[in-house]
Amino acid sequence: MQARTPEQICEETLEEFCKDAREKFHKGQKEHGGNLDDRTSCGELKGEAIDFVFYTYTLERQVKELKLQLKYYKGLAGR
Repeated sequence: MQARTPEQICEETLEEFCKDAREKFHKGQKEHGGNLDDRTSCGELKGEAIDFVFYTYTLERQVKELKLQLKYYKGLAGR
């Protein structure tokens, strides 16, 4: 992976986020309809936050497992 400047990190991340956020928003509008200003509740936000925590811990576990696998295979290659 090529090193990026802080500015590149910022710009690339914001560009990707805006693209993904726009797509997700419009997909949600098609699925749920209505005006978000009229229907958002703290209960919905709590549900999203709970999902986020599970996604985060699951991804962290997957990354740790991949790192262990990489270490194992690097060890095999070094023999």
